[in-house]
Amino acid sequence: MEPLSKLLKQKNLLAHKIKSSSHICWIADSVLAAVFENEALKSISFKNKTLKISVPSPVLAQKISFKRQTIISKINEKTKDLNVKIDKIQTVIQ
Repeated sequence: MEPLSKLLKQKNLLAHKIKSSSHICWIADSVLAAVFENEALKSISFKNKTLKISVPSPVLAQKISFKRQTIISKINEKTKDLNVKIDKIQTVIQ
C-alpha cells in the first residue's frame, strides 16, 4: 500500500489545487489593487468558484458590491489559461 502523499503526487491532485487557489488569490489581489488603488484589500481564499475578500469597512464592501461584475470579469480574463472561473465575490469585514 502506497503512502497518501505519494499517491497524491502521482495524481497531481493536491499540488494543483493548492497552486490554483493561491495563484487565483494572487491574481485577484493585483486586480483589486488596480481597481481600488489606495484601499487595503486582500483576497483570503478561493473555493467553489467563490473568491473571499477581506475588507476594512462596510463602506468598502459596498464599493466592491457595486463593481462586482467588473472585478469578476477582469479576474476571469486573467485566469482563463488556468481553466478557473470566479462566479461570486464574498466580502469579510475585518
